Amino acid sequence: MYFSSIPFLMMFLPISVLIYWISPKRLKNLVLVLCGGTFFLWGEWDRFWALPAVIIISYVFGLIIGRSDNKALRKVGLITGVLLLMVILCWFKYGKSLNRYYCPKALDPSVMPTGLSFLTFMAMSYLIDIYTGKADEQTNPIKTALFLSFFPRISSGPIDLYRDSAADLNDRKVSFDDIAYGCKRFVIGLGKKVLLADYFGLICSRIYSVKVNYLSGPILWFGLILYAMEIYYDFSGYSDMAVGLGRIFGFHLAENFDYPYTAESISDFWRRWHATLSAWFREYVYIPLGGNRRGNVRTAVNLLIVFLLTGIWHGSGTTFLLFGLWHGLCVILDRFIIHKFPKAVKMPLTWLQILVGWVLFRSGSVAEAATYLEKIFTFGTGHPAYRVSQFCDVKTLVLLAAAVLGCGLLQKLIPAVREKIDSEKELGWVQAAVLLVLFFVSLAKIIAGTYNAFIYFQF
Repeated sequence: MYFSSIPFLMMFLPISVLIYWISPKRLKNLVLVLCGGTFFLWGEWDRFWALPAVIIISYVFGLIIGRSDNKALRKVGLITGVLLLMVILCWFKYGKSLNRYYCPKALDPSVMPTGLSFLTFMAMSYLIDIYTGKADEQTNPIKTALFLSFFPRISSGPIDLYRDSAADLNDRKVSFDDIAYGCKRFVIGLGKKVLLADYFGLICSRIYSVKVNYLSGPILWFGLILYAMEIYYDFSGYSDMAVGLGRIFGFHLAENFDYPYTAESISDFWRRWHATLSAWFREYVYIPLGGNRRGNVRTAVNLLIVFLLTGIWHGSGTTFLLFGLWHGLCVILDRFIIHKFPKAVKMPLTWLQILVGWVLFRSGSVAEAATYLEKIFTFGTGHPAYRVSQFCDVKTLVLLAAAVLGCGLLQKLIPAVREKIDSEKELGWVQAAVLLVLFFVSLAKIIAGTYNAFIYFQF
């Protein structure tokens, strides 16, 4: 089930909100757990076992780590719990080559349960934080289950840490301003997804359905910029909806995006893009490896390890490995060399680094990526049957211009615009009317159009 689908908007969400608000306080957590299970179960019934398995592992080993006075037992509990979580994740994420062997459908690694990567990373951080004393073990299994199964973040994050969610699990209050702000964020995210990301996705699909050799450099540049806008509005739109839904139920989910395309360096980009994943790798991989405390060479190695793992997290293909390697090398160069460049040089260079990364991310093979990069940098010619005008019209150009302005440029040039968008204050009548129109236009688009799944659902 997806946030921008009719079943979710017309059935699941209103029913969930209604049942939640009429339920007594002592049952609200249980209601949300059941909602999360239903959300996960929808279309995933044959692999539903993955969710309770992660919850049980987290709860049981959390108690073992937190309640034991024996240091060796605590370490064994941590290692065993993390390994079990990793086995579940790696089986579905990287075991596709094993599908030539017979296995039950529930264990078929060719289809991964939605959001499993996000779920297991949250579970691992929970166990690690208990072991390091940064969080106390949760003795209530319902609260453990809610932390991991809360439906707004179960599909694509954000990757919240238990220590940041504990207060909301134990006691939360929801004001009218919270509900208004939650609805505002949800509608903005819905508009991003339906009106921009899905439209750009249709054009990108037409471009990428043609063999790279047949397309000219200008067409490939156009497709690449469209894809950069598509993936931003797709994932940031989902994140807006998740934060908004969380606030409606009294949860303060972590922000995942901070206008990453306005970053002045590739390092800054990763602090702004999928921020909770970057923060997770920083805290649980980069710092334990030594961070920047052991000299420049070790710092570079640590950064490379982190970004290689980031690439692997996204997928098992060679292109994802190269995606991580590329960004790791760019961050290393930025840390030791590029940061000295003037801003007028750094910002265009950052955009170029990001776009090259998206080529690797989007390509189906290394050969395809290599051909793509060669043609965009040499402005190579393509088959005369394919022209830019076949993929671009006035509507596309207008929406693309609006998307480029709206992904951070306008907010940076006019701070008042950003303040208005981000404000959690009471909505005025004008803003409420605009949001209402945006919601119904998005809803009409969903009913009339073809739905595209969120890009990050596959991870």
